[in-house]
Amino acid sequence: MRHSIFCSVVLFAFHLSSLGLLAGDGANLISNPGFENAPDAPATYSVFTAPDSQAANCRFTISTDSFHSGKQSALLQADDFARFSLCPIVTYPVVAGELYRVGVWVKAGADFQMEPGSPGVVIRVNQTASSTPGPAGFTFIYLDNTVSQAEPPDYSPLPASVPAPTQWTRIETVVKVPAGVDHLVPTLFYWKAKGSLYVDDFSLQKVDPTSPLSTPASSASPHSTSSNNAPSPLIPAPPRWVVKPDHENGIYGPNEKVTWTVDFTGDRTGLPALAYVVKEDGQVEVGKGTVDVSAGPMTITASRSTPGILVAQIYPAAKTSGYSVAAGGAVIAPDQISLSTPVPADFDAFWQSKLKELAAVPVNPVVAPEDISSIKYTGSIDFYKVMLDNINGTHVYGQMARPKAGKKFPAMLIVQSAGVYPLDKTPVIASAKAGWLVLNIIAHDLPIDEPPDFYNKLKATTLKDYQFIGCDDRDKAYFLRMFLSCVRAVDYLTSRPDWDGKILLVTGGSQGGFQSFATAALCPQITDVAVSVPAGCDLLGPLANPPRAFGWPYWSSSWMPKELDKKKIEETAGYYDGINFAARIHCPTLACVGLIDDTARPTGVIAAYNAIKAPKELLILPLSDHHGTGNAQAAYWQEFATWRNDLRDGKPLPTKNAN
Repeated sequence: MRHSIFCSVVLFAFHLSSLGLLAGDGANLISNPGFENAPDAPATYSVFTAPDSQAANCRFTISTDSFHSGKQSALLQADDFARFSLCPIVTYPVVAGELYRVGVWVKAGADFQMEPGSPGVVIRVNQTASSTPGPAGFTFIYLDNTVSQAEPPDYSPLPASVPAPTQWTRIETVVKVPAGVDHLVPTLFYWKAKGSLYVDDFSLQKVDPTSPLSTPASSASPHSTSSNNAPSPLIPAPPRWVVKPDHENGIYGPNEKVTWTVDFTGDRTGLPALAYVVKEDGQVEVGKGTVDVSAGPMTITASRSTPGILVAQIYPAAKTSGYSVAAGGAVIAPDQISLSTPVPADFDAFWQSKLKELAAVPVNPVVAPEDISSIKYTGSIDFYKVMLDNINGTHVYGQMARPKAGKKFPAMLIVQSAGVYPLDKTPVIASAKAGWLVLNIIAHDLPIDEPPDFYNKLKATTLKDYQFIGCDDRDKAYFLRMFLSCVRAVDYLTSRPDWDGKILLVTGGSQGGFQSFATAALCPQITDVAVSVPAGCDLLGPLANPPRAFGWPYWSSSWMPKELDKKKIEETAGYYDGINFAARIHCPTLACVGLIDDTARPTGVIAAYNAIKAPKELLILPLSDHHGTGNAQAAYWQEFATWRNDLRDGKPLPTKNAN
């Protein structure tokens, strides 16, 4: 859940150029495009695994088994249908109106399979503007080299493409940079697929406007390639399914009718009828049927008398579970949604005992300066690797940066989304350049910058499904050490003489939001919180009345290790539920919730927000899934940028009064 790719990484992206970018037509802007410099891969590429794909053992390694050129390639693999991505860690400066050729070579292994209706493999080109956080738009390039454009609010890829190529094949198009856009970053998505996918020769090249714009044929490709006779922004966007509520904000009152419009944006001729299901809180089915838009848009209606979520999910006619083609959400009386199970009577006593245990361990900071002069435009900051002592002989590992000029700064603690991966330097570099003392910590007791194989082996072995480790014992839960790592990081930041003693912001998304809630509850030094789609809220949702669907970390799921004691898990959950931490937050808090999020369930997020007893602001995003597909979380990132700048500059925050 590292995001951001599409999440926080987008906001914090550090714009830099390397290897003479833009120094003449044809130069490849991407560093290590053929993955020949294997040790450099973690420093030049980042991998993001979607939260709902954590159990699929997604991994990125360097392979010598097959390659398009050179002697090796990147190998992306997953054991079950999953979504994850590979992208350069930087965004590349471009000029509006100019043309850039974007491409990559791919080859499906013999075991590669695509979920029915999935594009399987797709390039997404993020278009960003320095003046605005988050992507300004997207271009999608599919296996057959057809192209779709980002048309708000629907920025997701098409639901289907062509079979994956079993020989090396080029995916490519030419992009004309829109007005206002000054950076591009290409990302390869492994989308609802499993098995082995080889990737080689990533490229982003400026194109002479007088040169031919046709796409070259693939190398022994089983597919024909389309010819792009104009830059991709001039190609009409391919069709897609759309589900929209009739209230733009997605908010309704009890018993108020919700009407979703289901439509298809392309040629309706021969369109099949699709199945739909309406559920309360993602759990209780309250309606189903079929929609046939071959003659025009159709509507789905529903209502509920109690506070909570309604979701309309559209499926291929033969199924009503698994991945949906599209979904629409709505929330009823959001201010009345509350926790589903009682708080343990000794919740505070338990955590006070753990804080006392941590306090008995000296911080013992080991702070090592790191030379990042090879990264351009970083001369104004200092960068460090940090190690701190934690309970039971464990450690906290992180990276820290601060401006060279100045003596005292507001501080920021960044905590990570789910997964086992190295830390990207981008967030701390960008935040330090913006005037912050910033510490970014890894969620695990692991070094932060090992090669991908180091993390992949752990994901496949000792840290596979780490969220279940100790979940039936409050003293052994994996999140105990993780949460205390955050507290220890706060101990260290607040001890530094260059902290201004006024502002200490904790921020993260998904699992990072979970950690942020715990940190703010356990650390009175925290002055502000900002979280996107925080996970870990409402861990026992299925026990609610009416029942709610479970979300990550899936402590109520049916696929948990069978040896775990369900009753003990229920006893443990109350001590780790994000809602119970949120109820103990007493500082300004910014949060967002996606109404079609099936990882950080919206009932839990909203219940956590309602529990906060401090000035706060919630952005309800009716079209957002967990990943913000289609730029659906742009409003949050824009608001976060406002918060970050206002905090730094000492301005009032745009919060609401607490409940």
